[in-house]
Amino acid sequence: MKKLLFAFVALLAVTTIVTAMPEGNPRSPPVVGADKCTWGPSYWCQNLQTAQECQAVKHCTEKHWT
Repeated sequence: MKKLLFAFVALLAVTTIVTAMPEGNPRSPPVVGADKCTWGPSYWCQNLQTAQECQAVKHCTEKHWT
């Protein structure tokens, strides 16, 4: 009886995990690093265009382009 109960609980756990996995879900979290502006100052401050795209002109002017 214990083995049957254990097997049932294991099956239930696996089924729950599989159904909860966001496979192809449009609301799934974004991929880390997909947005280049998350790459940090080495990317933002390459030039004025990237600084503007990442809204980091002030930071680059004050910290990196002196």
